[in-house]
Amino acid sequence: MFDAAATSSARRRSAGGLDAQAAWGAGADEVVGMRLRPGQGIAGRVLATGVGEVIKDCRNDPDFAA
Repeated sequence: MFDAAATSSARRRSAGGLDAQAAWGAGADEVVGMRLRPGQGIAGRVLATGVGEVIKDCRNDPDFAA
């Protein structure tokens, strides 16, 4: 469906924020275990707004958390 270079899955913490649980592709080793606050990074933005997104070029998104 998507021609993604990488993907990840995160779990919402009860205290707020996200914990990256699994990842595949570019940067996967660095992503697993990452913790994001609501509003931090693209995933944190989705958590904060409640609006899902498809980002064509994540590295050029202003909220990309390198």
